[in-house]
Amino acid sequence: MVERFNGKIKSKVFKRYLLADRQDMETKLIEYLNRYNFEVRLKQIDYMTPADYLKKKFNRSIQPIVC
Repeated sequence: MVERFNGKIKSKVFKRYLLADRQDMETKLIEYLNRYNFEVRLKQIDYMTPADYLKKKFNRSIQPIVC
């Protein structure tokens, strides 16, 4: 699972953007992770977002990452 997620990060961030510096890389990674956790609906968890799944299944909530 970790290898697959690392591949997603590589294809969705590193191959898509020309990053100027470390700060730019961190900003793009944080944007991607927030989008993934709060907007992307995954088939594996009945088309819920990861944040919704955690709330429903385990009564846990996560906060967006802030820069």
